[in-house]
Amino acid sequence: MSILDKLLGKSGKTVDPVYENMRTEAFSSRIGDLKDVNTSSLGKVFGAVVDMPVGENTASLICFIDGRTSLGYSYGHCNPDIGKKYADVRQTVKTFLQGSETVLNTFAPTDKFSISKSRELTYIYLLTQDGVYVKSFDATEPSQDDRYLYMLFQNIITHIRLHLQKV
Repeated sequence: MSILDKLLGKSGKTVDPVYENMRTEAFSSRIGDLKDVNTSSLGKVFGAVVDMPVGENTASLICFIDGRTSLGYSYGHCNPDIGKKYADVRQTVKTFLQGSETVLNTFAPTDKFSISKSRELTYIYLLTQDGVYVKSFDATEPSQDDRYLYMLFQNIITHIRLHLQKV
């Protein structure tokens, strides 16, 4: 358990139901669920779930091309719909999703979305018109494509954190 987790009193043993529901809703989303988006002009990727290890827990970045963006933690802290409030977050999400499409061929199709128990691997799930695709990588030893995706989704998280610090 990390020092931060000990300070917060988070054991990582139970998953918060609100967090779990947020992930479930993301994976059940379809392109027709998008609001105020011309779906005929979209590429294949319309959303993503990025699961990252945080101590003994998992943080998930959930984002859609229509700007809906949430950041949640398996121990129970969630920032839902933060993309709705901030144009810069929506723009970084759009850049990430469009960039993801350029490396979609490095992902594998999946129908399994369990929360990772790995403390080393980051999982990126891409929601597409053809189903869900997944890729995992160790952020300490990323490939060129992985570094590109890592930079893009970390940019979203940076923008979210900047706004949360102002609140």
